[in-house]
Amino acid sequence: MATSYGFDRQRPRTEIFLDASSLGAANTRSEKPLVLIGSANGGEPNVPHVISNFAQARELFRSGELLDAIEMAWNPSPNISGAGKIIAIRSDQATQAKLTQGALTFTSKLYGVDANSIQVEMADNTLTGSKRVSVYFTKERYEKVYDNIGNIFTVRYTGTSAVATVEVQVDSSSKLATKLILKAGADAGTATAVRTYELGVGVYEDVHVLVNDINNLPDFEAKMIVLGGNKNIDTQYLDALTAGDIKGKDVTVKAIGADLQAQLANDSYVEVSVDRTQAVPATVTLSSLSGAKTEPAPASWASLYEAINGLDAYYITPLTSDAAIHGELSQYLRDESNAGMHQRGIVGGGLGESEDELRSRQMNLRNSRVGVVGDSGTRRMADGRVYNFPAYMYAALVAGIASGLEIGEPLTYKKVNIEGLDRKFTGDQLDQLNNSGIIMTEFVRTRTSSHFRIVSDPTTYNVSTEPVQNRISLGEVSDFLTTELREVLDNEFIGTRIRSTSASIIKNRVESFLDQQKKVNGLIVDYSPDDVQVVISGNTARINLTVQPSQGLDFINVFITYEDNELTA
Repeated sequence: MATSYGFDRQRPRTEIFLDASSLGAANTRSEKPLVLIGSANGGEPNVPHVISNFAQARELFRSGELLDAIEMAWNPSPNISGAGKIIAIRSDQATQAKLTQGALTFTSKLYGVDANSIQVEMADNTLTGSKRVSVYFTKERYEKVYDNIGNIFTVRYTGTSAVATVEVQVDSSSKLATKLILKAGADAGTATAVRTYELGVGVYEDVHVLVNDINNLPDFEAKMIVLGGNKNIDTQYLDALTAGDIKGKDVTVKAIGADLQAQLANDSYVEVSVDRTQAVPATVTLSSLSGAKTEPAPASWASLYEAINGLDAYYITPLTSDAAIHGELSQYLRDESNAGMHQRGIVGGGLGESEDELRSRQMNLRNSRVGVVGDSGTRRMADGRVYNFPAYMYAALVAGIASGLEIGEPLTYKKVNIEGLDRKFTGDQLDQLNNSGIIMTEFVRTRTSSHFRIVSDPTTYNVSTEPVQNRISLGEVSDFLTTELREVLDNEFIGTRIRSTSASIIKNRVESFLDQQKKVNGLIVDYSPDDVQVVISGNTARINLTVQPSQGLDFINVFITYEDNELTA
């Protein structure tokens, strides 16, 4: 929603409207979607929600660490785009609140104890003979009134017969409407059915079709009620109506339960279900929903990780400092990688952890698919708060940068949007922690600016002789390169008949693939066609190839020589 930053006056003036609803929109160029798992004050728990902009995230999760992490992931750096698509999962064990009144059961769309503060009320609208339903959530200054509930359409007879009636019949067992009967005649005793409509199935399943057909009858008029929202319900949900006189006057056909259900479907906080075996109450006094609760996240997050399985996700960040939960993520990533589904995790600890604590976290993981963020600090959030974030929240920011970068682009020296660090590590300590496999941050001051930047992108594997497993960026190249090559070979060659030219065809296809990765995708720097060899033995093709992968530049050596300047006059 646009906010005015001007003058509330009618005189000539300049008024500026600021719309921040798209703050933190997803980086559409990202090929590495990010998963964030953490606590929030809204949203259905344990369910992956695909988020594409911050306004959507704020409406769904309301507040909490998960929402803060989304903001940090989408606005992580002053000069680098943030995360692409974010898949957010609420880890709290929260339930909905309910209120049952006769056939109506009001259920909160909000999960958690705050839902117990939602109130509903239903009263008569004496002017229209309908119902007026109000929904209140004063904690967020929400008040919504739904008027003219229940009135669907009117029927009138304009002919010369002395008597005309409309009747809606309802099945005694299912409580669903079965017939609408229009009658006309000289008197009530001799009136005959002009038309009988079968409701709920076939042609007249839709109330709009029913109304249009009645209008096509001679001497009958039917009009949809235009007030109170869309009234196009299924005809089987019409309420019972005893034969009512429609000679020269309108009689309203009602469906209180179905109309209420349709109108509340778009409410922000409440939905309603209808039990047709019971009667809809005439009124509902102002009442609060109840029964909702919020409990902490479970000790094990294994089921939350399994909810990611099958989704288009690459980076995963759990918003917790619990080492056991990090260990579960580590095992999940190993299992998925062994199954050919390559994903990576970035985790972090708490506030102000020491060098020994950080090394302990790294040694407990030692996984080439997990990076540990070592710093905590402060950051100014979009709502003006100065947030002292723990390292696991900083991991969401780092993961946001990693998600937004091109495949294989390292985190090294990427600036971050933070205002300070809780611990000031020395240069030697930063070297040791980086070499130990911990993602650290350093402060840089120049003549023109000062900023914080990420030191490098090590994994917790920490074996210097294994560069692919020791660096996140090089691991990304390997993940996407091998996955795409496997897909090409699977789709084009597995299951095909072997011919005398099969080896040459496969070799040419592999070279074409490598050219694409070199010239377009940039995942490899170069390769030699002579190094691509294909040998087929029986039903097995053996492919050997050598490529130069794209790596991040870590070191630059500059040699400057000074010379004396001899001045003469």
